[in-house]
Amino acid sequence: MAPTMSEPPSTSQSRPNGGSRRNPDATGRNEITHPSANPAITIPLFLVLGWDAFCGLPSWHRWEELLLHCHLLVLQRPDADMEAPEALRDLLAARSVSDPQALCGPGGQIAFVWQTPLEISATQLRERLAQGRSIRFLVPDSVLAYIQAHGLYLAPLST
Repeated sequence: MAPTMSEPPSTSQSRPNGGSRRNPDATGRNEITHPSANPAITIPLFLVLGWDAFCGLPSWHRWEELLLHCHLLVLQRPDADMEAPEALRDLLAARSVSDPQALCGPGGQIAFVWQTPLEISATQLRERLAQGRSIRFLVPDSVLAYIQAHGLYLAPLST
């Protein structure tokens, strides 16, 4: 079951075609309701983000509420040398688990996934494609097939 958008209290008005129009209340709230709002449902939801984005969480709007709705899987590279900001240190101490497989329940925990760095950026991949060079072995075969099937990142035609 996918998360749903809960609507604020509203009033319905009749429309000439027999339908109705909903008018949200003045708060304009739209909140994500995770299936865990129903205690009978325990479907985990994961937000996957890189270390840099994780370190930037304190700049996100309502970031403190994320763990109420999901687990965080943080992709970590061995070459990342940034230290977690002060605002995240207590959170990490309280919510980190050492094994991503150990995440339990619908949300509330943080796990790190270590990955082998590949010394190429998405920008470099797009540049290679625009130059007509191969990116085989730099991306999964399924990604390369998708790029080729949809003609993505080709060099602009000269006019």
